[in-house]
Amino acid sequence: ANGESVENLVFEQARLLKKIHGPKAALPVLTRLAQENSSSVEALSLLAQVQADCGDMISAEKTARKALETNPNDPEINLLLGRLLYKAGQLDQSIVYLKLATVSGDKSLEALMELGRVYQARREFQTAIQVYQQAIMLSPKSHQPYLAAGSVLREAKDYRGSEAMFRRAAELAPEDVNIQRQLGAVVALNLVYE
Repeated sequence: ANGESVENLVFEQARLLKKIHGPKAALPVLTRLAQENSSSVEALSLLAQVQADCGDMISAEKTARKALETNPNDPEINLLLGRLLYKAGQLDQSIVYLKLATVSGDKSLEALMELGRVYQARREFQTAIQVYQQAIMLSPKSHQPYLAAGSVLREAKDYRGSEAMFRRAAELAPEDVNIQRQLGAVVALNLVYE
């Protein structure tokens, strides 16, 4: 039990270093911790996140994959790996991991939003809309899924549907100027294309 408490202290030290001094400061501590506890999903997950924050995407992906070997159903690691692969332009692989991340956990909304972005990047607008609808059902009080759906519908040239989504996003986040601008632009497009 004593070894476990030392690991927890080192882990907490790394977390604080990251918070106070940034990811580069936490990198050496986390690297050592992950080497000493190669089966600790938590240590590997945080290391992968810090590596990504430091811009080392190759190491981050490698570390995340190692963490998944220990716990293949971890939603947070699947989300991180999905994001890394998306940034690397590997959209098909990204979808696989993001779908796994949507299955459970408190990261489901984040994973759905990322998954929708990947489908939008692939220009699969109908699928992106379906994913955003799932996000809306999961979190009906969040403006983000409505905003994202409005963006996809605008890109698909469904200006009426886009306006409805932006209006709902504006109701949920009335102080967000970006939503107001996008809503105004779509209202103008609706007037032109009616």
